[in-house]
Amino acid sequence: MLFTIKILGWLLARMPILFAEYFALVIGNILFALPIKRKQTLSSNLHHAFPDKSETWRKTVALESCRRTVEMGMLVLALPYLNLKQLQERIRIPRETKGIINQWLKGDQPVVLLVPHFTLFEYLPMLPALFGLTEVNAGAIFRPLRNKKTDAWIRQTREKFGLKLLSRKEGFSKAKEILGSNGILGILFDQNAGRSGTIMSFFNRVASTTDLPSIMAQRFKAETYIFHPHRDRFWNATILLHRLKSETSEISQSANDWLEGQLSKSPDSCSDWLWMHGRWNTANHPTKRFQLSHHKKIQIPTNRYVKGYRLWIRMPNWLGDVVMSLPLLRALGEARPDAEITLIAQPAYIELLKNLGIGDAYKEIPPKKEVGYFEVFKSWKEEYPDTQLLLTNSTRADLEAKYIGAPQRFGLVLPGKPRPFLTHGYKPHSEIINQLNSLHQTRLWENMFRYFGLQIEISMAPFQIEGINPQPEKIGFIAGSSNNPEKCWPPEKWIQLASQILEAQPVAQIHLYGTKADCFITRKIKNKLPMDQVFDHAGKTNLQELASELASCAQVIGNDTGGIHLANATGAPVTVLYGPTNALVTSPIFEGKKNIVQPSDCPVNGGKSIHALEVPQVIQSLP
Repeated sequence: MLFTIKILGWLLARMPILFAEYFALVIGNILFALPIKRKQTLSSNLHHAFPDKSETWRKTVALESCRRTVEMGMLVLALPYLNLKQLQERIRIPRETKGIINQWLKGDQPVVLLVPHFTLFEYLPMLPALFGLTEVNAGAIFRPLRNKKTDAWIRQTREKFGLKLLSRKEGFSKAKEILGSNGILGILFDQNAGRSGTIMSFFNRVASTTDLPSIMAQRFKAETYIFHPHRDRFWNATILLHRLKSETSEISQSANDWLEGQLSKSPDSCSDWLWMHGRWNTANHPTKRFQLSHHKKIQIPTNRYVKGYRLWIRMPNWLGDVVMSLPLLRALGEARPDAEITLIAQPAYIELLKNLGIGDAYKEIPPKKEVGYFEVFKSWKEEYPDTQLLLTNSTRADLEAKYIGAPQRFGLVLPGKPRPFLTHGYKPHSEIINQLNSLHQTRLWENMFRYFGLQIEISMAPFQIEGINPQPEKIGFIAGSSNNPEKCWPPEKWIQLASQILEAQPVAQIHLYGTKADCFITRKIKNKLPMDQVFDHAGKTNLQELASELASCAQVIGNDTGGIHLANATGAPVTVLYGPTNALVTSPIFEGKKNIVQPSDCPVNGGKSIHALEVPQVIQSLP
């Protein structure tokens, strides 16, 4: 392999530069056309950095960036075989830059040189030769290649010009020696430093940036500059240096700001940076994704904390499940303050979620029977979400996520339910599996959230509905169940319950709630009770209005259904009638007064007909 690389480099160095440029153009065009992962990374990075630019603008920059990436790779191969005359023809050093470098060479003060990933940054090791030097007190920290022979060859061919290449794997003792003797140290400056980096702002997103330049400059009281090989044309550059005058503790952030400004100036400047590498690498590992504080250092002013990490969440289809997920989503927003959380939900839930302050953006799930159903999800791919979490457990939802195409797709994987379209699944261990019949749904999801990195405590405090206070005489009934008629207590028993409540509390009012499908039940109940004390709201409220209504009740009595979970989420005292379903798994989860009523002799995990639940038992259980 190394022999082939050497032959290719030798040919490129001797090839007429117009031929090399044309070769880079053709290969770059092919690279842009291929549906490879690097192309996806390139497009995603540009969309994150320039969301307000047109798609045409981003595609133009992306195409040119592919060509420049090939140009950079070709230069890496050709550099060992370029002679001094060729370097002098292709590298221009302005008078101002020469003056700065000559001052450095006097060795009066150490210098830290930040080297961004521009197309022609590989010209840095060539500078000593252009100044007629065979030895210089200078070095550059680099990331070694995986192939040891190729890495050794690259190091040997670069160091012949006098600049020492210092591998990150070998530690920083030589780097310290250079700065300690007033030398020059170059440090590759990037925004994908992972957990070892410091959280900073870059293009209105948090980025993990190497803080090594700040550390070295502070320790050795070094001057700091950015090395900018401004590309004039193919393999031709003007060497520019930008002095960073910030406090040493702010050098890396100042360098981010400078780089952001350069890339924003024009499409040509933007194309010159290496966009194909992963950027904004913050807590990228799946098991660290849901907590920003996994990073060792966070150095970002409050006023620069922006929501650039795109986390999309496919919400459950049933209201009860949606409500049971809310404590976790609230915690997730606190744990990732940089996350723009987009909720993909049934249209009926979106206004409620907005008013509860859950999520930052919202997308409506189209009707299942709509022509081009999956085309809707495919069109969202160009918004480049970073991560998608699925709180559903259906093949359809998994396929939706596959079309959206987030690089990371998380979900719960239970035995016997393979989910091949997920990239990372939480598979509960056997102890959890054995508890599925007694573990609450919210707690099962919490285990998944913690598997993906969430660390903070989950608050079960109910939501406050602004301007709504409980009315002592108002009692809510939720007598229907949209997804399972077997959960429904018979209308006759609701009538008996209401009659006894009204007899005991003459000023009480019974308010009936439900969907349009529940109207036949609520009408039966209302028609058998005093008209001036019973109010039927079934089918007449949206979910936000329903939440306000429930929050105004002194107590809410209902079947195991979504509405009772919503009442609990607003802080209303609830009494829930269980029969066939499992109260251990689906009981209301928010703090507050909760009363679970089951038929006599019913197992705690359910399984008995709700028809066996008698009115006196419910009456006795009421507070």
